[in-house]
Amino acid sequence: MNSAVECWGLTKNYRGLRALDGLSLKIEPGEFFGLLGPNGAGKSTFVKIMVGLVRQTGGWAQIGDAPAGGVRANRSFGYLPELFRFPPWMTGRELLNLHGRLISMSSPDIAKRSTEVLELAGMADAADRRISGYSKGMQQRIGLAQAVLGRPPILFLDEPTSALDPVGRAHVRNLLAALASEGTTIVLNSHLLTDVERVCDRIAVIDHGRVIKTGRPSDLSGGGPLLLRLDGWDKALIEQLSERFGRVETDINGREIRIYNDDDEAAPKVAAFISTHDRRLYELCRERGTLEDVFLELLGRGDGE
Repeated sequence: MNSAVECWGLTKNYRGLRALDGLSLKIEPGEFFGLLGPNGAGKSTFVKIMVGLVRQTGGWAQIGDAPAGGVRANRSFGYLPELFRFPPWMTGRELLNLHGRLISMSSPDIAKRSTEVLELAGMADAADRRISGYSKGMQQRIGLAQAVLGRPPILFLDEPTSALDPVGRAHVRNLLAALASEGTTIVLNSHLLTDVERVCDRIAVIDHGRVIKTGRPSDLSGGGPLLLRLDGWDKALIEQLSERFGRVETDINGREIRIYNDDDEAAPKVAAFISTHDRRLYELCRERGTLEDVFLELLGRGDGE
């Protein structure tokens, strides 16, 4: 089976600025794939090349078995850009009707599908209001409705929840999860790490136009340090823990200890060690790392940047 979205050695130069520098990606059919990276990393440039808005300087890109940017490829996806403008004099329903005709849907199918996507996007009550009266979040949701109107097998989304409040973001996440469960391939470009971590099957971290890490969110975030809560500790205990198990950090209250050791068998060894040192152990667990931790570590960003 062909991949849904694929590129190899993709480069893009803008007047001496290299936005993409040999970027290679492969996204399988039905995957919910997240793109992460700082501003200027090349994420939006990659998406624009895939949807035919920009031509690459070098490398190749395809959607299914068709070259990206061609008519055949363009018929296979829906797209919601980060910056969009809809005719303000139209209603939401009129926008969907126009879009349906542009993609050659029949009038009965447009009417039926419009009702479905308006409901899915939480815009049914505002369908007959003019877009000029929509909030930014409402415009984003009607944009998502038009992107999925034609039941595209592939969906490109560039910051689809950036203007939404927490309730709106949850609504959109549920909509995207429903589309993913139906087999839609979704490529999500977002700065909201919590959203990506919740919904994506796999992610790619991009920086300076290159992929620097790919994998499932759970695999990338992995496990954090071992956390111990004791009835107290002294300098000698900390030194011995450090010698046996690795780097140790303590809190200012003198009750919590973190041991940076990724050995799966470390926890029972630490518990046994503590039991021989006349200390009461209240808790021992491995803290889970976050996608934000991984993101900052991969990009070499500190708290002060």
